[in-house]
Amino acid sequence: MKIQDPAPAGPVKAPAAAPFQRLLPPAKSPPAPGTPRPPLPGTARPPLPAARPPGGSQPPPPQVLPRPGTALAASPARALARSALASPENLGHARQGMHGEAQRLRTVRTEAQTSSQAQVEHRVHELLARELARDLPPVSSVRPGAHAPSPPAEPSAETPSGEPLSRPEGLGRSPGEAAVEAAEAPSQVQATLELIQRIEVFVKSQRPALRMSLGGALAATVEVERTGPREVALRIQGHQGPLGEAHLSRIREALEARGLRLRALHAH
Repeated sequence: MKIQDPAPAGPVKAPAAAPFQRLLPPAKSPPAPGTPRPPLPGTARPPLPAARPPGGSQPPPPQVLPRPGTALAASPARALARSALASPENLGHARQGMHGEAQRLRTVRTEAQTSSQAQVEHRVHELLARELARDLPPVSSVRPGAHAPSPPAEPSAETPSGEPLSRPEGLGRSPGEAAVEAAEAPSQVQATLELIQRIEVFVKSQRPALRMSLGGALAATVEVERTGPREVALRIQGHQGPLGEAHLSRIREALEARGLRLRALHAH
């Protein structure tokens, strides 16, 4: 006996999908191996290389230019040259050269100051010698073979008290005395110059007063008092009597030549 399946009562319906599955995007199948991946959204697609004809040579790669504010890495040769320049030996040679140049400039400056000081002293010597030549009378030239007539001997006269009479005021100096004064002129100039140099050093030292004893042609005790900026007062006491007017005028002119003012000058 043959049994037949019962006929289906109606079409079979698939179960309805859940509501949350309908909201999900459809799943994508993974790409096949060897196919390029699509670009991500928001990124620029790189340009495709231009097609080159078959058999053509490959173009050279593009040159990469440095961006502003950046520097290319130094080559090994350049780095080696820089390290050689900055070596301790080269730095020591450069330092020695700088020290030598500084020493040369210092020597030039010292020589210039010495030359200027020598010119000032030479000028002071000229001024003092000119004043001495103006004050001294001219010495009469006497030939070696000629003998000047000797003046008649004057009788020695004495005062009742036994003291010899002094020379009359109207008589002039003899040629021998004038020659002695002319020979003493350089020594007087040198002594005056030494006195002025001491006074100038005293003014620079800012001391209030100074007392010094001089020998040679001046032979006097000098007291210097500072009365103001580059202004002094002098008190000179001669060891063999007061100094002459020629000495005093020479001191005044030498002080003025050095830029010093003389407030007062007392000689006794």
